[in-house]
Amino acid sequence: MTLVLTTRFIFRSIQVALFKRNHGCQPETRIPQVDPILGYDIFRIQVEAFKNNNVLGLAYSRYQKYGLTWSLSLMGGRFYNTIETENIKTILATSFTDFGIGGRQEACRPLLGKGIFTTDSATEFLFGQSVGSFDAPQGSDQERFGKAFDLAQSRLGMRIRMGKLAWLYRDTNFDKACKEVHRIVDRIVLEALQNTPSNNPEKPFDEEGERYVFLTELIKSTRDPQVLRDQLLNILLAGRDTTASLLSNTFHALVRHPHVFRKLKAEINTLNGKKPDYETLRDLKYLKYVLNESNARYALKDTILPLGGGTNGQHPLFIPRGGIVAYSVYALHRRTDIYGPDASEFRPERWDSSWPPSSSGKNAKVLRPGWGYLPFNGGPRICVGQQYALTEAGYTIVRLVQVLGGLEGRGGDREWVPRVALTACCQEGVKVGC
Repeated sequence: MTLVLTTRFIFRSIQVALFKRNHGCQPETRIPQVDPILGYDIFRIQVEAFKNNNVLGLAYSRYQKYGLTWSLSLMGGRFYNTIETENIKTILATSFTDFGIGGRQEACRPLLGKGIFTTDSATEFLFGQSVGSFDAPQGSDQERFGKAFDLAQSRLGMRIRMGKLAWLYRDTNFDKACKEVHRIVDRIVLEALQNTPSNNPEKPFDEEGERYVFLTELIKSTRDPQVLRDQLLNILLAGRDTTASLLSNTFHALVRHPHVFRKLKAEINTLNGKKPDYETLRDLKYLKYVLNESNARYALKDTILPLGGGTNGQHPLFIPRGGIVAYSVYALHRRTDIYGPDASEFRPERWDSSWPPSSSGKNAKVLRPGWGYLPFNGGPRICVGQQYALTEAGYTIVRLVQVLGGLEGRGGDREWVPRVALTACCQEGVKVGC
């Protein structure tokens, strides 16, 4: 057995060396570590950052210090990190099949099972009924669902960050939350199955055919209750909190940039109080710029990345089979070479092709970030709910602006401090008056 393992190790080492040489690969920048195996020193820094709500800031500072591509050792594995646009394009598009989500799938399995990876609107669209979390009576299934899903989702973030050691994570509250979520969704699935006869799966719930319900369409493909539950929860994870966070972040910025709010209100006033439809929302250009800016500022086999290796980061980089590759959208959207020297400032005008790309007004050019702008991911894994989220957020902003005389912050001059789970939102919430 020892001889076999030794032979396999030698063969694999030769194979990797030849692969690197043939592709001109160079090693990436590695973060200096006291513990280069388990990365306990790095782990302690990460935990401290989570306690202080500085996860995104820590990642951003590392990219500033170590460059666009670097790696670290953590929990027995090597994590490759990049905000090089060509690498992200490779991961999400050109070499999409080389990069799987196996590790993340295992970490999320207790809650989401096997799946594709403003609650009320999302659950009504998915399940055919709203969980009514905004006005749910205390102790009701609706209230319990919201609390259980929130808790389970926050713990999933920790499991994902533990990488290959996620199976060591133990939390009885997490287990209870997963069971509660499953119980409530299973009940909704059972009701839907009972309302859809197996001998007529094409028959919709709504006799008039006026509503599209995701669960209804799923039942046309399968009547397996667990498959239905898993798929619903995977989609719900993407639709829950994200739109609410986008709205919160946008209003957090608007109350701190009154000139932006005045300009947005002037555009919306051209509707003369009319409720916007989809086409109207598309024509509101400044609203689009505001949402773009909010999204930008706040939000398996051996292969190679085209850039990231060598001392200058311009050589191909070898990624071993099973290697973990991550990119920080937060840091990506703050690249000054893409967004200008004021990349960290909230300035919707940067998206206007007729506007200078920086506050100085010099070196005007059109902003074309390409793979440098990924609020909804890209390639085959692009968010399928992108237009739904933007339409929902845009409509809500328009209606609120139409009835508000103005905005004022009620939370003092607090800066945006992120609370990171699977999504990022403002830690203190957004307190706004009019």
